[in-house]
Amino acid sequence: MARFKRWKLCLPIDMVMEVLCLLPVLSLIRFKCVCKTWLSIIEDPGFIKVHMDRSQIMAKKKTSLLMISKDAAYKSLPRFTSINFQYYLHMPLRFRVVGSCRGIICLIDRKQCYLWNPSTMQSKQLPKYPGFYEKAALDYSHSRVQVGFGFDFVSNEYKVLRFICPYKDYKTTAVPISQLYSTGTNSWKVINFPDNSPLGFPILRLGPVINGVLHMDYKKQVVSFDLHNEVFTVIPFPSSKIIKSNVLDFESSVAVIFQSKKKKSRISLWTLADIHGKLFWTKKFDIVHRDIHWVNSYLGGGLLYGRKESSILYDYITNDFKSFPRLVKAPEAVFKYTETLASVEGFRPSISFLSKFYPPVK
Repeated sequence: MARFKRWKLCLPIDMVMEVLCLLPVLSLIRFKCVCKTWLSIIEDPGFIKVHMDRSQIMAKKKTSLLMISKDAAYKSLPRFTSINFQYYLHMPLRFRVVGSCRGIICLIDRKQCYLWNPSTMQSKQLPKYPGFYEKAALDYSHSRVQVGFGFDFVSNEYKVLRFICPYKDYKTTAVPISQLYSTGTNSWKVINFPDNSPLGFPILRLGPVINGVLHMDYKKQVVSFDLHNEVFTVIPFPSSKIIKSNVLDFESSVAVIFQSKKKKSRISLWTLADIHGKLFWTKKFDIVHRDIHWVNSYLGGGLLYGRKESSILYDYITNDFKSFPRLVKAPEAVFKYTETLASVEGFRPSISFLSKFYPPVK
């Protein structure tokens, strides 16, 4: 013990912080018990931000993937899962995961929305949703809900965008009601659509948040929502293309996979480029296999997650397919995920309302 005290006094505090920044989250949680100095360092918001930024840089070099599943059978399939997935969540039926951002996962059930950091085992139940508009409730007999989750880098706040889309049938829809939650105010507020908004459910699909902007696709256009400025923008797809994917986050650029309407044409990944203040779709590369039915997301490192005959992982660089086992249900979702110490005001220790497990070590 005496040796440890002498070592602690000899080591400058900046060096201690530098060493701690290199450690994984689970080690840092254990090291809180070493001494009060280390506890104060690890819980300091400045240290948490530096550690998170470094983790994000490392994640760009080697992508870590999180698989959400309601089928515990994946746990017993190490040969398949340990190759690409570093983290798992086995999710009870009543929850649905909306997204993962900077180490925090947003999930919902029928009545509530939650933020959860599975690494620190802390969570927060968000305030109750505001009520529906009376007119929408009277005029339309049904409603569907879509939820998006992201981070506003200007205000340094996590935000949740919730769409309520009233409809009588799939041909008669009202203008959606949009509600925005911010961790800064810890409250929901209504975001009004323009009166001539073309949006309406059932075709609206929420996509990724890229640089603080939530993207979604509706019919033949990308609709974006700036989480900070709270402004909607509409960008049309090329009219000569068939859409073959959700809106993707491809290396921090908005991307969509298209196929030409010509017979036997290859599918290609296109990104949205800003050239002198004007937005253009530009082709990045062709994908060899034309029989991919749909791509749900880009996971980094050349890896696409989507559907062929069943759910697949496809590496467009090596042209390698990996199909999910047919004996188990397809994953609920697959995300890029980075372990962090991230926290928001109101976080409390959680007794794992979701079961977390890691793949077996080879």
